[in-house]
Amino acid sequence: MSFQKLKIIETGDDISVPLAYEEGLKDALQGNSPQSDLSHLPDSQAGAVRHKSAIDAYNLGYKFGREISS
Repeated sequence: MSFQKLKIIETGDDISVPLAYEEGLKDALQGNSPQSDLSHLPDSQAGAVRHKSAIDAYNLGYKFGREISS
């Protein structure tokens, strides 16, 4: 399975990684194609803590959703 490269519009803060994962999971379970834009998700509230990539989290959630829905 190949994933699309996702574009994230800069919002000043990092996009919430847990919400990006949930969005990927939801899209896969609903049979939607992977999204190409996650800018609608809220920014992370973690402050100065560095997070993993929201793109990676979305793809991981999407992959897991595809696996459990097969």
